[in-house]
Amino acid sequence: MRTGLVGAPRGGSNAIGLFAASTMLFITMSSAGCGATEKEKEPVVTVEAAPAERAAISEVVTAEAVVFPVQQSVITPKITSTIREFKVQRGSRVHKGQLLAVLENADLAAAAEQSKGEFEQAEASYATTVAGTSTSAAPAYENMPNPGSTKSPRGWKRN
Repeated sequence: MRTGLVGAPRGGSNAIGLFAASTMLFITMSSAGCGATEKEKEPVVTVEAAPAERAAISEVVTAEAVVFPVQQSVITPKITSTIREFKVQRGSRVHKGQLLAVLENADLAAAAEQSKGEFEQAEASYATTVAGTSTSAAPAYENMPNPGSTKSPRGWKRN
C-alpha cells in the first residue's frame, strides 16, 4: 500500500485535512505573539530652536541651472561695422533707447568724405552744364522754316 505525505494512505482526505489543520495551528500560534498589547516606543528627537535674525549670508551655494529670460529681443544694426565699445554687460537690464554699443566709424567717416567729394564734383559739373546751355548762349538761326514747311535745312543761316 502506498502512503501519502504524512504516512496516511494515499487517496484519502485525511492527509489533506491533517496538513490543513497543522498549517492553521502554526499560523494561529505565530500571530498570537504580534498582539496590540505591546506599544512601540517612539524615538526621542532633540531640536534646538533659535529666533530668526537679519545677518549677512555666510554660506554660498554654487549649482548648475538653466535660466530662461522673461523677455528677449533681437538687436539688428542698420549698418555692418566692428564694435568699438560695449556700454552694458551681458545679462544687464536695459531700457528702450539706451546706448548699448559704439561701432567703429573710421571706415564710415572715410566713405562719407569720399561721397561728399563726389557730390561736390557732380554739383559743379551740373552748374557748368546749366550755364553753358542758357538761352543767351544758344545759337540763333535765321530763316528757320516752320515745322510744316518743305524748305530744306541746308538753306538755314546762322547768326
